[in-house]
Amino acid sequence: MDPSPETTPLPSTVTLGRPGRTRSVGLVLGAGGVAGYAFHIGALAALGEHGRFDARGADLIVGTSAGAAIGSLLRAGLSGADLYAHRLGRTLSPEGDALVALLPALAWDGGPEHRPRQGPASVLLAARGLLRWPPRPGVMLAGALRRGVRSPTPLGEHHRALHARWPAASLWLCAVRMRDGRRVVFGRDDHPPLDVGRAVAASCAVPRRFSPVAVHDEQYVDGGTWSATNADLLAHVGFDVVVIIAPLSTPHGLRATGRLLAAARQDGCKPRRLVARAYHRAVLQAEVRRVLRSGTPVVTIEPTQDDLVVLDARGPSPDGGVDIAEQAFASVAARLRSDHELAVLLTPTVVS
Repeated sequence: MDPSPETTPLPSTVTLGRPGRTRSVGLVLGAGGVAGYAFHIGALAALGEHGRFDARGADLIVGTSAGAAIGSLLRAGLSGADLYAHRLGRTLSPEGDALVALLPALAWDGGPEHRPRQGPASVLLAARGLLRWPPRPGVMLAGALRRGVRSPTPLGEHHRALHARWPAASLWLCAVRMRDGRRVVFGRDDHPPLDVGRAVAASCAVPRRFSPVAVHDEQYVDGGTWSATNADLLAHVGFDVVVIIAPLSTPHGLRATGRLLAAARQDGCKPRRLVARAYHRAVLQAEVRRVLRSGTPVVTIEPTQDDLVVLDARGPSPDGGVDIAEQAFASVAARLRSDHELAVLLTPTVVS
């Protein structure tokens, strides 16, 4: 029987802060689709430029869905500044140029379409998501919706081109196993060896859009169906600080959702998106409490109200989310300029 992802011992490859070295950092990169991917890029660039936080140096990166793709790029050596420059069509560093040149020309979402099978993807998976406690509505939907029609193979090829092997620096990528609805953490849990590209594709296999990804006779779907962030994985690991970027969260909690629905319509935001964001924020808050109870400070980067207008007010951006990346950069930079304690927490410091 496979070990439970929640009880599998942590590998010794996660190196924590020790006397004489810089503060140890765990970095969580959440789900969010194409818009969330762009939000990550802007936020990471601002953290690097205004917070002196180079995400490539995080002791552990936990990535889910869009965050898994960003985590792979960081571990390949692309900086937040280069990701931002590439998204905006600006000049990259020589190192960044060399890495981008390795990427295949095929569009990451250009995989072949499959003929969809009628009916739900897995009635058993839907039941498992609904009946477990706490309920996992994302897992339930992954089973209730029909299987995706597009293959995520090209996405995997993009990331496989950047990694000859699994990175030496810790990288945990989250997916959900269809057989039993359990969260699996590639790069942490016991499993046969696999490449980063396949793990990223599995973590990004959004139900109904992408078909599940096969890994050693098991099928996996988007890790965001379990949690948009999976930040609870960092509780009790012992980092000096945990940084969470949560593109699917919101500055408003569940209690404020009702009075905000009318305002959402005025801003052009679909009410269901606001409700979904409030749910993701509630899950995130529960995960943050677990990390805080373990004695680790947490820095959470969530979209501001101004960010949400750009993120949710319309359909997918035709320019690849340039406006989203620019807005995220501006809002995170403004927060760093005004919050001295946050800037100090992110600044590399030698552990005494």
